Amino acid sequence: MPSILIAEDSSPLRNSLCRFLEKKLGFSVFSVPDGSQAFDFFEASPCDLVLTDLQMEGGDGIDLISKLRAKGHKVPIILMTGSQVEAENILALGASSFLPKPFQHSQLSKVINDLLSFA
Repeated sequence: MPSILIAEDSSPLRNSLCRFLEKKLGFSVFSVPDGSQAFDFFEASPCDLVLTDLQMEGGDGIDLISKLRAKGHKVPIILMTGSQVEAENILALGASSFLPKPFQHSQLSKVINDLLSFA
């Protein structure tokens, strides 16, 4: 079963995403509250996909993407953002896809399935 690492500082959203991805879609899910912890976790236990927020205390999504790509990790990364960042800019940073907040679980499911089918 594929594994997903979630980096999200909002615990209600993080918990909701974990429940959905584990219970409804059957993924093995790990979660942390910031990009720095996500990087450390990924280095110790690589996952099949990373789902990260853009803005977080303790290391944001851009830092996480940069560090993972600098280490040569090809893992698909979905960047979630509530800000008005251009899609092209997000993808140029090394993200595989992005989801503007708020989003529906069905949107997340489609993006994940699309990315994992190409991984």
